[in-house]
Amino acid sequence: MSKNEISKGILHSLLIITSVLLTLYLLYEIKVLVGYLIIAGIISLIGRPIVLFLNNKLKLKNTTASIFTMFFFLAVIIGIISLFIPLVIEQGKNLSLLDIDSFQGNIKFLYAETSTYLNRFNIDLNNTIFNMDWLSNMDFGFVPEILNSLGKTLGNLTIGILSIMFISFFLLKDAMILERTLYVMIPKKSSKKFGKSFESIKLLLSRYFAGLILQIFILFVIYTIILLIIGTPNAFVIAFLCS
Repeated sequence: MSKNEISKGILHSLLIITSVLLTLYLLYEIKVLVGYLIIAGIISLIGRPIVLFLNNKLKLKNTTASIFTMFFFLAVIIGIISLFIPLVIEQGKNLSLLDIDSFQGNIKFLYAETSTYLNRFNIDLNNTIFNMDWLSNMDFGFVPEILNSLGKTLGNLTIGILSIMFISFFLLKDAMILERTLYVMIPKKSSKKFGKSFESIKLLLSRYFAGLILQIFILFVIYTIILLIIGTPNAFVIAFLCS
């Protein structure tokens, strides 16, 4: 092997490694968008049988069928969120009843009593790891900060859900978008095999996710009935998390 061939091989390998590293770096930088695309792809696979049913049985256009499907998913999401609303309201009421000043006073009183008792045995609690002088300087205003963080998280979650629903709609409306994008990276001689494989994979994944959702729904119904019979509080939330 000549020096030129070795140099070309090394240069080619370096270009491949550099391209892979750049691709990985770009994917890392847009990891949120990639996550949205993956979730939207899964939702489109789950909604594909619904769109096909509306197309074939009700003779709806693809756009209309996609809109109905997205409204169905949106209703499901709202239903899931509504399960947790009573629980969040209940916990909010519990936090509002928390008397922070009284709690802090009780801790200080308990600490003082313990320190007085241990002084009989020549143990100075103030010079140990249990020194609680920091308690007097502690700012118990962390509760509003937690609520603000929760509000920001809910805001980001709402934006994420809307973005995913928007992407899912176009994937349902035009099922060939993703396939045409992948065709660009596939050699022409392998395009036919890729098309058949892609359709087969898409069909299998669609059936798999649909079956998974059906299984979760059946378990949710069973758990809900059992928990309601035995009188468990927040039965719907527990049943949903278990299923």
